[in-house]
Amino acid sequence: ASITENMQLGAYTLDVGYAFRLEDIGSVATRACQPRPGGGCDVDDITNVEPFGYTGHTFWFSARMKPTERVSLELLGGVELRAYMGTDYTAQSLHRDDQLFFGSATASLKVNSKLAVSFRYDLVNNVSNSSEGTVDGHSYMKGVLSLGTLIWW
Repeated sequence: ASITENMQLGAYTLDVGYAFRLEDIGSVATRACQPRPGGGCDVDDITNVEPFGYTGHTFWFSARMKPTERVSLELLGGVELRAYMGTDYTAQSLHRDDQLFFGSATASLKVNSKLAVSFRYDLVNNVSNSSEGTVDGHSYMKGVLSLGTLIWW
């Protein structure tokens, strides 16, 4: 479920929004194998549970402008707050919460009435209180640079 507000003043457009998300997709449990003398193994109790289901609250804003008829520019930013629906546990129980900060900048050039090219940079920073929801036990940041085409007919 989401709600947005759009405000336009001439060549400028501002958007703000909020979205609620319920991803009830369960969790995965991992069991450890204790080696037996002479080979094989005994399966121990569950040693790790990683929940995948979460509730999320996303807040965002964007600002677009069209300085000329052929050029448009956009900045977007926001945060998603995720609370996972299960409990992570390895050695100790932990309720996992993530904060995803995101932003992008886009420039588009309309080549003609049917074709435009765009240049975009996206950045995401994930901050988690659990090493299970991270890359190599750490929070992560990633950036993506893309060049695209837009075609109308």
